[in-house]
Amino acid sequence: MVGIVYASKFIAGSNQTFQKYIDYIDRSEAVRTSHVQDFNMIDFDGYNHYMGNPEKTSALFSSSTNVLTNSQKQELKQQFVQAQKNDSVMWQDVISFDNQWLEKYGLYDPGANTLDESRIMDSVRSSMKQILEQEGMSQSAIWSGAIHYNTDNFHVHIAIVEPEPTREYGTFRNKKTGQTYTARRGYRSQTYLSDFRSKVANHLINRDHTLGKLNELIRHKIGSKEIQFTKLPDRHLKAQIASIHTRLPRDMRQWKYNMNGLQEVRPQINTFI
Repeated sequence: MVGIVYASKFIAGSNQTFQKYIDYIDRSEAVRTSHVQDFNMIDFDGYNHYMGNPEKTSALFSSSTNVLTNSQKQELKQQFVQAQKNDSVMWQDVISFDNQWLEKYGLYDPGANTLDESRIMDSVRSSMKQILEQEGMSQSAIWSGAIHYNTDNFHVHIAIVEPEPTREYGTFRNKKTGQTYTARRGYRSQTYLSDFRSKVANHLINRDHTLGKLNELIRHKIGSKEIQFTKLPDRHLKAQIASIHTRLPRDMRQWKYNMNGLQEVRPQINTFI
């Protein structure tokens, strides 16, 4: 997705960045904004030039709520503390958006400089649910997120841990020193990363829902042998749908909006819709 850049990294529970994130969970948005470099490990890997420092940070949100209360933040903090004590991996994901892309899909109003936070949070929440299920972590992982505001790029930071870790230990080699060490495995496949970005984008632009509706219209309305032309409001529409109906491929498996079999008739379908 051109409009979305996605980056991810993970660290062990013993890493200082893990503790710094815990330290700022229950702080105010202003404090977390000013200390974002302390706990944002991804920026250290060269993404600063793209995302920059946020002007402000939204309230923390989670899998169940858009704005964590003080008590909910304390509860979240305790879960992260438990995860650290149990040597959980902490994954940090950053989703960064191109502002023009957000504007195109009605998520950002540059004139008023307003962002549709609810839709952004809902897309992250829905995508996290699906992706954690794919990773077998739906019952073990917890996460928190925050939207970081910047005039160049809006981005969402997500931190994921397992209070009761499920990842096994492995033996690794330090590339700089050559020494081996033991740590929990935190690797996630490239498929995971690509899927997550696609799910966020599809949810935001409602692509899956829209394509589903279009396919339903083509299969059950336009392509139906029992279509009731008399119910259409005017003669022009009746003529259009009759023409489309005659041009549909014989193979009904091709009766999906984005299939190649509808390439020739797709412009006419768009006009009718």
